Amino acid sequence: MNNAMSTNVKAAGNAAWCTVIIGAAWMSVAWLVFLVLTSLRPGWIITLWGGELTWPQVNMVMVYFFGAAKLLLFIAVLLAIWLTIWAKMLRQAQ
Repeated sequence: MNNAMSTNVKAAGNAAWCTVIIGAAWMSVAWLVFLVLTSLRPGWIITLWGGELTWPQVNMVMVYFFGAAKLLLFIAVLLAIWLTIWAKMLRQAQ
């Protein structure tokens, strides 16, 4: 039972680290796209979001979005660290 639990926790930790890496890569690409779009300021962005926003409002929405996404990514990192430590402690207990 303990060996199966250790294997499951280790697998969950590995999955969490993969999720963090993919999330960080996605955030990096999305941030670069955001920087390019805010420097070019194409009109279709405003139209796509309903036509009633201004560029400062678009910038504020995107900053809030990336702030919330980074917070969720930080929580995922903490979860991955916790699972890694738990898997190590289970292996040592065997």
